[in-house]
Amino acid sequence: MKQTLSGLPLALQFFSQIPIRMNLPMTKQSVTAMFLFFPLIGLLEGALLFGISNIAPTSFHLFLVATLLLLVRLAFTGGLHLDGLADTADAYFSYGDIARRQEILKDPRIGAFGAMAIGMALLLRLAIYLQLLTADVSLLYFLAIPVLIRSGMTLYLISTTPAKASGMAHFFREKFHYGVLTIGHFAWLLAVVLIVPKMLLVAAALLVFLWLFKWWTRKHFGGSSGDMCGAFVEGGELVLWLVLLSFL
Repeated sequence: MKQTLSGLPLALQFFSQIPIRMNLPMTKQSVTAMFLFFPLIGLLEGALLFGISNIAPTSFHLFLVATLLLLVRLAFTGGLHLDGLADTADAYFSYGDIARRQEILKDPRIGAFGAMAIGMALLLRLAIYLQLLTADVSLLYFLAIPVLIRSGMTLYLISTTPAKASGMAHFFREKFHYGVLTIGHFAWLLAVVLIVPKMLLVAAALLVFLWLFKWWTRKHFGGSSGDMCGAFVEGGELVLWLVLLSFL
């Protein structure tokens, strides 16, 4: 029980910039719990952004508020997922073989395509936040999308063979219970749809994105990796927001 409860602080420690000064074990039970609690990080992120959008002075232009939301999200996540997106873009657009792409993924430097990917992702997110503020959307949407994408990322991780027998994806796959996480994250998806019925189409889009992303990473990278997971969260969340905004 103690190791299960350590999953939440472990998730905060690993997936956010909230200072958790605890020496937490990385056992099979605690890592499984960490990924079960992963959507709660999205819940916190969404609540934080919605709160800021509502307490911002009315004298602030909506563009300024949208920019603040962008910066707060970056501060909350520490750019963790953006880093994976950049590395994935650099590797993919090298047009090398899988071995060459894996070498590029290990390079800590950001290349031209990585920088462009970050820039385009931030610009699109800024535009999405601006439209959300203009539409004055419900808190539930701010909460639902970050939860869905993190559940989707976990399902991607547990269903996709790592590209190599080392690295973050391989490490975590050796440390969690597949059945528990599969049931747990489909329960997260079901809960979101039951609470916000309009999210049914978005949840369906997530599953389609998951399948396509899994196929794409296996074909071009040989499987999953920590960088692929980051790219999944960043790219996938933008896709889900666009799907939602298309019918709001």
